[in-house]
Order: sequence, then structure tokens, then C-alpha cells
Amino acid sequence: MSKHCYTIPIGQDPAVHGGYVPSLVVEGVSGHCPLTGRGKHSMPWVWGKTLEEAQATCASYNLRHFGVDEDAEFRIVLSTMSNVK
Repeated sequence: MSKHCYTIPIGQDPAVHGGYVPSLVVEGVSGHCPLTGRGKHSMPWVWGKTLEEAQATCASYNLRHFGVDEDAEFRIVLSTMSNVK
């Protein structure tokens, strides 16, 4: 089973959704899935008004729910940018 975690993509405009939205990434799978919601009445997940707040929330969530620390998150994200696992 591939590892997965959330990450806060840098470069997003926090004004679009009222803050920073996390993306789900899966080890070895290209791309990411921003949690912006689906459908007419859904809302995006906003994990912080500032990048620092969102990254702290992301790190805490990944560690508690997936056992993924920040170094592992970096490796998983990096694996989504190449064909190498």
C-alpha cells in the first residue's frame, strides 16, 4: 500500500478560498488532489489563513493520522514529481 499524506502547495492565492487549502498526495502517483470540495454546496478545507498556520496544521494532521513526519511528507511529495518511488 502506498503512503499518502496532505501537503500545503506553495504558490496558491489564499484570497481565493479564504486561506490555504491542503492537497492529498499519494507516494509515486503524479500530481495532487486539492481539497476544494465537490458540488454546488461544498466548501474547501482551509487549514490556515497564513502559510505558516496551514503548514503547522498539515504537519500535525499527518503525524497524528498517518504517522508521517515532515521529512516523510517531503519524500512523498517529491515522489509525485517523478517516476521514481
